[in-house]
Amino acid sequence: MRVLLVDDDPGIAEIASIALSRVGGFDVRVTDRADEALEVASSGGLSCVILDVMMPRVDGPTLFQRLRDLPNCGELPVIFLTAKVQTHEVERLMSLGAAGVISKPFDPMTLSAEVKAILDQSRTSCRELPLQLRELWVKRSDDVRRDLALLRLGLSTSRPDAVELAHKLNGLCGTFGFSEASSIASELEHRLSESCNERSAQCTEELLSLVEMVDRLLFDRTMSTERDD
Repeated sequence: MRVLLVDDDPGIAEIASIALSRVGGFDVRVTDRADEALEVASSGGLSCVILDVMMPRVDGPTLFQRLRDLPNCGELPVIFLTAKVQTHEVERLMSLGAAGVISKPFDPMTLSAEVKAILDQSRTSCRELPLQLRELWVKRSDDVRRDLALLRLGLSTSRPDAVELAHKLNGLCGTFGFSEASSIASELEHRLSESCNERSAQCTEELLSLVEMVDRLLFDRTMSTERDD
């Protein structure tokens, strides 16, 4: 498993590289330069890229977008390393399309296991569905996107409608076997039911974050289906 590690701190890069290679058995390439990272990624053969968020010349999110613009890196899993792990900061990184976020300081003995767990999760996609279910999912995906849009709107206008939409979404995710998305949709439905009359900005923001998580799980990891088939 080949990994590209991009970090401008030599000490952290060395520790992470040793942890990934000696503990996890990864083949690790390390760089602190954005241009070299793009060159290595464009050559292909990588299992994932691990990006530091705070770097002086080109930060992690910017480099992430440049990676996504490369012809063969649109689906390459990218994991962020960051010391800023407050909920809204992690959600911002995930909203970019990251496969996962690992906090600093990390445990060298478990770092490779964290990376493997994120990669295993990111492989969960519509392509793993039986062919008939896969075709049905493709047909239903536009309706699901519409329901997600209506759900976002319902958070601020009609909570009862939002509860109904969350219930529908929960059932659909379960039917297609998207267990993680179903679990989050279930939590969303439960929290909506409990806060039907609450309109605080914080409550709405928390509920919206759950909607966005379901959206990412369903579409960031299944959008390549039609292209791959």
